[in-house]
Amino acid sequence: MLIFLYGADTFRSREQLRKMVDKFKTDRDPAGYNVVYLNAATDDPDRVVSQMLTIPFLAEKRLVVVENLLATKKSILQKHILRLIEENKIPESNIVIFWEEDAVAKKEKITRKKADVKDKKIKKEKEVDAAESLYEILSKQKFSQRFELLDNIKLAEWMSEKIKKAGGKIGQHALQYLVENCAQDVWLLNSTTDQLIAYCDGREIISADVELFLRTRSDDNVFNLVDAIVSGQARIAFRMLSEQYEKGEDANFVFQMLMRQ
Repeated sequence: MLIFLYGADTFRSREQLRKMVDKFKTDRDPAGYNVVYLNAATDDPDRVVSQMLTIPFLAEKRLVVVENLLATKKSILQKHILRLIEENKIPESNIVIFWEEDAVAKKEKITRKKADVKDKKIKKEKEVDAAESLYEILSKQKFSQRFELLDNIKLAEWMSEKIKKAGGKIGQHALQYLVENCAQDVWLLNSTTDQLIAYCDGREIISADVELFLRTRSDDNVFNLVDAIVSGQARIAFRMLSEQYEKGEDANFVFQMLMRQ
């Protein structure tokens, strides 16, 4: 069985991955002997392939998680796994979950690259891009799930449900303020919400509470921006500076905060 989890919303895709792994361990492998995590970008290619082909140990099923297969620059590994899938050589006893940060962006990048090659009229035989072929196959799998970024309305509904499940309460205005000021950063939204639930300790979260935590977060961001500038990380510094402007911060305010730090 092949499962493909991908999309720009890495928090929800990670959450789904964790749920699947937890369920597999509970139902089939409490000791964790048949669950393995692999990173195609950093692990040895031979190890990735061998783990995908290894049969279960004292169990009926084996779960293999492979991350960043489309993002890796190891084209030989991509081609090898593509061939295994096309020739149906992965053992039926193995459940393989492919997790990708944003396969759609990867596919668009490949398409642009091919267009550039065509425009430059490079005279050489075109090689089929394994990453694109993998995307085409995996995205059509029965258990493929794409996690797109939610708009503010859906994000508020999703966050409200999570808060309830965590035993917290939040007012509508506070929820709206929280979602709008986290700018679709679900990781930030989730961590801030966890802190708010702990801080309010059972009482309803109000706008003043949200403002308190987001203001603290803003100061932290400026501190991190200063750190990036001092260490000479220009790309990171410019990105963080752009984020400040996107949030509506005035240039003079940002400059003053930098000087204060």
